Amino acid sequence: MPILFGLIGIALGWALWTKRLLPSQLLPTLLIIAGAGIAAKGQFLGGIAVLVIGIAWFAGKRKPVSQNQSHAYQLDQARNLLGITGDYDANMVRACHRKLITENHPDTGGSDERAALLNKARDLLLAEMKNKQS
Repeated sequence: MPILFGLIGIALGWALWTKRLLPSQLLPTLLIIAGAGIAAKGQFLGGIAVLVIGIAWFAGKRKPVSQNQSHAYQLDQARNLLGITGDYDANMVRACHRKLITENHPDTGGSDERAALLNKARDLLLAEMKNKQS
């Protein structure tokens, strides 16, 4: 039995480390495992009850993010990356991008990844402004 607990612990640690399991999902997962263990020990009804509670709790932790929330989050990230707060227009987005890209361009010692993120942020904000105008 200690070997089984060790293997379960290793599996949960690996899942947390690789972000396949969120920390908020750990307790429901442990409840599911406990329910299965209780049912396997012969207390079938009690184990199934604990298992169902764990599954319902876990399902509540997996609430999908809607497309609008995801898009709003991306816009917030883009504004933060470019250092834009409050009201802004296309000229401000371009000016902030130009300032940051000159500092972070690969030709001036910056990284390709950072430059790509800055370009993506600029494109996202300009596209959003264009969509609002039409």
